Amino acid sequence: MKKIWFVLVLLVVLLAGSAWYLMAPRQDSAADKVAAIAWKETPPNRVVTDPVAVFRRAFWRSPTAADQIVHAERHEWSDAEGVTKWQWFIEVKASPELLKYFREDNAFGLMASKLGKVSSEKPAWFNFKPSDVNVMSSPQANMQLIFKNQSNTLFATDFGLGFRRGAPEQPEVNSAPAAPMPKRLPPTAPPTPER
Repeated sequence: MKKIWFVLVLLVVLLAGSAWYLMAPRQDSAADKVAAIAWKETPPNRVVTDPVAVFRRAFWRSPTAADQIVHAERHEWSDAEGVTKWQWFIEVKASPELLKYFREDNAFGLMASKLGKVSSEKPAWFNFKPSDVNVMSSPQANMQLIFKNQSNTLFATDFGLGFRRGAPEQPEVNSAPAAPMPKRLPPTAPPTPER
């Protein structure tokens, strides 16, 4: 009798697990999302999809509880010396404080402008009608804040290169020994008077 109960319990657990697996919503992995982008050159070495981490790197501040990050993605290309190229994309349901920070406080010194060039190597979710948005962009760089009209939705993007490499170190040149520097005191002691 115990054996029958054990088999029945095991069967119920297996059926419940199978039903849960089949009915659970599927979420694409970060690798699947990146693979969906048609890369012109090599794909990035690193992809960050942690929304808070991407938000912090992009805006140099943490999101508040009222800021709802819908999507965020950062791509980095690197070599042995570090990051050589990067780009990020964010979609946020912004709080009034965040909108004020960007628009009125103008924290990044942006100017009202037309929609600039957005990378063709962007996530599928980074999509909007140009006629439905207002844009603020950097006159010297690539940052764009794209505010959806009649909504608190904000799309933002930026891209750039890594740190500029320094000049290679110059090898030491062996030259003739330098002349000795004059010293402050004479090499001999002063004379002592005899008694």
